[in-house]
Amino acid sequence: MKKNTGISERISNIVEYLGVSKNEFALKLGYDRSQTIYDITNGKSLPSHDFFDRFLNSEYSENINIEWVISGHGNMLRLNKITADFSAPEENKLKPQSYISVENVAEESVGESIYKEISQQMLKILSDKNTDLAAENALLKQENKKLIAENAVLKHDNQQLRKKLIKHNKNGT
Repeated sequence: MKKNTGISERISNIVEYLGVSKNEFALKLGYDRSQTIYDITNGKSLPSHDFFDRFLNSEYSENINIEWVISGHGNMLRLNKITADFSAPEENKLKPQSYISVENVAEESVGESIYKEISQQMLKILSDKNTDLAAENALLKQENKKLIAENAVLKHDNQQLRKKLIKHNKNGT
């Protein structure tokens, strides 16, 4: 069953728009293997903090609207940037606008705040998971103590039965 279909579809759209394979996209983001990208685009997993960090530090972040990637709000392309042909040689690419405008600052602030929000949500999820695992670990420790105690009782019972068996065999022969 697919989950995360919205964000998965948007990341698939980016790969398709760029005209690169999932493997090329993964390599450009610095992944050794493309499995992470396949899992995200197929809806098997959510993009991680690491994915967003790699994406925001890649050449793609200059033209792709990170708010759209995360939430689906707005346009895929950053409107205040000149769209580059990512597959063209470097000298043929159109360069992003070099001036700083209020739009640029606002978009970067939105991207940073979304990035921070995702980071905080991921930390909360990890913290909750850690709490759950600590509670489960405590329960398993208790269960382990009970099993150790039961094992000691069974060993004692086994020794008692052996003694009775040996005594019985001596008396019966």
